[in-house]
Amino acid sequence: MRTATGLASALILALALAAAGWGAIIVDGDGGGDYLTIREGVDAAADYGDTVIVMPGIYGDTYLSIVCDFDVLVNVHFAKNLTLISSGGPAVTILDGQDETWYGIVASPEPEFGYLFPPPVVEGFTVLNGGHYGAPPSTGIVAIGAVARDNVCAGYEVGFAPECFEIGSGIPDDRRGRGNESIITENRASGNEVGVYVNQGPHGDVAV
Repeated sequence: MRTATGLASALILALALAAAGWGAIIVDGDGGGDYLTIREGVDAAADYGDTVIVMPGIYGDTYLSIVCDFDVLVNVHFAKNLTLISSGGPAVTILDGQDETWYGIVASPEPEFGYLFPPPVVEGFTVLNGGHYGAPPSTGIVAIGAVARDNVCAGYEVGFAPECFEIGSGIPDDRRGRGNESIITENRASGNEVGVYVNQGPHGDVAV
């Protein structure tokens, strides 16, 4: 459901981004934006610099995607230096894994040159109801060289993680201009087996 406040916030943000030269894409499950699903919005975004603004609502779309060499069910997966942000915050913008997803949101930089750009950002979502249990564990938000801020994760084995569990950050050593700096800040984890999982590896430059 859209609200006047949410629409106004999205409009102000879109105008500010346009003035700065970046693109803005509006996702609205009620049909008032550019796309109905978050997947469509992130697929349409450029590799660098775009912002995908998600209007309030419950988004339950899931699909198969290759994440860290696994073919898994996700709500959203992108490898682009974009900002994925809700217009109304986590209380009114919900991604429902419907008790079947392995990952809620997985964000990482564009693999070839993304380390040269500002990192991907995921902000203002509630991610619920993961369904996979095993190894690697189901996770609400995986921020690989990305920023996860002001989100809520519940109903997963792990709420938040800064890397792939099996193979580390996924950023090649010769392209580590920003390292695997994953920033997980101002989030809330509730009803998961683990709130934040950090796998200490050879690079280890993770700030939580």
